[in-house]
Amino acid sequence: MVIHACCCFFVSPHSHSLKKNASGTSSAACLPHQSSILLQLKAEFTFQKPTDDVNDTYPKMKYWNTEGDVSDCCLWDGISCDTATGHVTAIDLSSSWLYGPLTSNSSLFMLLHLHKLNFAFNNFASCTIPSEFSKLSRLTYLNLSSSVFSGHIPYVISRLTNLVVLDLSVGTSTTDGYLYVRQGQLGRLITQNMTNLRQLYLDGTNLSSPVLEFFGNLSSLTHLSLQKCYLFGELPKNIFLQLPNLQFMDLSRNYDLKGKLPDSIGNLKSLELLDLRYCNFSGIVPPSFWNLSQLSKFSLAHNHFNGQLPHTIGNLAKLTEFSLLDNHFSGGLPSSLGNLRQLNYLTLGYNNFSGEVPTSLGNLTQLIYLDLSYNSFSGHISSVLGNHTQLKHLYLLYNRFTGRIPSSLEKFTQLENLFLSSNLLDGELPVSFPHTIKIIYLDSTGLTGSILSTSIANLTFLYDLVLSSNSFTGVIPWSLFELPCLDSLSLDYNQFTGSLNISSNSSSPLTYLSLIGNKLGGVPSSVSKLTMLTELYLSFNDFSGTLDFGIFSALSSLEYLDLSNNRNLSITSTTTTKSTPQFALFTFVLMQQYY
Repeated sequence: MVIHACCCFFVSPHSHSLKKNASGTSSAACLPHQSSILLQLKAEFTFQKPTDDVNDTYPKMKYWNTEGDVSDCCLWDGISCDTATGHVTAIDLSSSWLYGPLTSNSSLFMLLHLHKLNFAFNNFASCTIPSEFSKLSRLTYLNLSSSVFSGHIPYVISRLTNLVVLDLSVGTSTTDGYLYVRQGQLGRLITQNMTNLRQLYLDGTNLSSPVLEFFGNLSSLTHLSLQKCYLFGELPKNIFLQLPNLQFMDLSRNYDLKGKLPDSIGNLKSLELLDLRYCNFSGIVPPSFWNLSQLSKFSLAHNHFNGQLPHTIGNLAKLTEFSLLDNHFSGGLPSSLGNLRQLNYLTLGYNNFSGEVPTSLGNLTQLIYLDLSYNSFSGHISSVLGNHTQLKHLYLLYNRFTGRIPSSLEKFTQLENLFLSSNLLDGELPVSFPHTIKIIYLDSTGLTGSILSTSIANLTFLYDLVLSSNSFTGVIPWSLFELPCLDSLSLDYNQFTGSLNISSNSSSPLTYLSLIGNKLGGVPSSVSKLTMLTELYLSFNDFSGTLDFGIFSALSSLEYLDLSNNRNLSITSTTTTKSTPQFALFTFVLMQQYY
């Protein structure tokens, strides 16, 4: 910068000094009156750490001051300035522990050169959004989301005609405030003169309007999020013709929307993300939808869509996440699903799909999450598994799959959750499972044989194991009670025999153990080693003889014990009161019913 030789001794009240920025070039320092305004703003609030703070946030304002090494307000945390003039142009105080009302006479509204303002994730004590925001006419970015504002949204927001991004979303907590738009003012609030708007987020605000009232001249929008806004009615046929540039649209949890998805949705050629969960849409998904080739994520879950998936679903080759959960889709899956090679999440549960899963599904080698549960799929499970070696979550329960659980399962070295309940399988448990597995549900599958210690001994991450309602025989292996993470074990309604095989050195973390309806013949004293148990179910077995109730004395967390319907079992208690269990909340069932 050139400094003119002619020096004047007159100092303008808006004059400013120069400083060196990180690149070494000169830039303007903060204007003195701007520092004063910011310190006034600081004095308007107290600092209150959120009770649910998990992101290591901190009170940025707390360290603002005009003394010490950082006296220049342009260097204060959350502040940005125009490098030429020194005016404050951006404030980011998101997640800054601010507490207290933002009033109409706040010093904030004196910062007339602001372009960007982010007050998200603070607590403004359920105050209304001041109409004075209209003074900040240079704003291009305004984010007041999840900051406990309440009351109606002032329509003067529409005077901020330079806005590119507007986020007034309300948080999901009941303490996050309640924002609404006065009846008949929605169109006036959003569409009037806001032709520069690209991103609009109003999640959780009460718009209480038919969708038709909302959409006006918003052709510039790229992001539209109206989750849980109490919209109602049907979508007009040509509604999506007005939004040709949309890349992101979320209308989820508007429970009173209804009718069909308009065919004009095919006009959204740039759409990358679509979320229509928990609406009340019905009918067939329009054919034009399956030509939205830029889609990477979409969910139509929890609606009433029906019909079959067309072959043209293969056009959505960029999809990474795809959910049709809880609808009324039917028929078989098209082989063109195999074209969606970038899929990570595929959720088709709770529909009426049937037939065999096409082998082309094996092409989806990037799958992490696969849910085909609660349908009528048939065929062998091996055809489903294919080459999905990245799979972490597999849900195939409540179908008609047949055959054995393939031994190739052990190659799925990322698998954490395996749900195969209520299928028509046969054979025995695989010799081994992936060591990464955490949850196994194989109840009501028709499996037989015994449980080999070798098949479960290495499952050091196993948390929940359910093998109920099968035809397993033999003894329950001791290794089950040695697993370091096993919290819940259900082996009900099998044909296990012998005594509970619990080592005297066991330190099992089990809290839930259910062995109802087997042929077990004894409760060893080593059951006292299961010190974390809260529920123990041993009814409908072959326990006999005399059982000393004192063996349960070490189970101080036990809340429910069921020994009922063991025909020849009697209970005694040692005479020493010290060995009698003292449970805080305890229900003991010993009824000889059904005999």
